[in-house]
Amino acid sequence: MANFYKSEVITEMREQGLVPVFYHGKKEVVLNVVEACVKGGSRLVEFTNRGEG
Repeated sequence: MANFYKSEVITEMREQGLVPVFYHGKKEVVLNVVEACVKGGSRLVEFTNRGEG
């Protein structure tokens, strides 16, 4: 897993203007959504872990 300084993440959030927030229980769906976000120019995605277990 990559490591980032808090200041780097905050700077990227400001430059990007938004952070897509996403949850889905299936790994394949998550990977497809994140890939689409990256292709659309997003460098940040917040994955919220709301699943069972």
